[in-house]
Amino acid sequence: MPNNIEQQQGPEAQVPPIEIGSVVFILSNKNTVLIPAVVVEEHVRRTFQGNVVSYMVSIGPPGPNQKKLEISQIGGELFGNLNDAHKAMVERLTDFADRLCNEANDRATAWYGNHYQQTPEANSKIDPADLISDLTNPQDSANNKSETSANG
Repeated sequence: MPNNIEQQQGPEAQVPPIEIGSVVFILSNKNTVLIPAVVVEEHVRRTFQGNVVSYMVSIGPPGPNQKKLEISQIGGELFGNLNDAHKAMVERLTDFADRLCNEANDRATAWYGNHYQQTPEANSKIDPADLISDLTNPQDSANNKSETSANG
């Protein structure tokens, strides 16, 4: 069921049937949060253009702070279960990681040309933050290396 909740507004939008009492999960459009909600009401509005179905959900633990909202008021993506939410997030993260790696590969090829080749993973790792520090503060880096050599 992934549905972009914002796209569910308007008479032509159709939300797939959701059982009252079921727990759905909403992935925020703005923040990194996946929040559970319980479907508590189904509203059917009949018009000359057809039926429009909307749902009310309760968010939060029972008590005075619990929020009751119409799904279309929430800016996020609706999932019927955690497996679907997880799958969507993993796909997006994989796409993001692939894009970052491809961009880095393109930069390496553009910057270093024939000298660039992917090297196998070494036993000792260098922290990229140290490389940035070395590149932006070469004097400090040279002093630290000579101190380490003298002490070690």
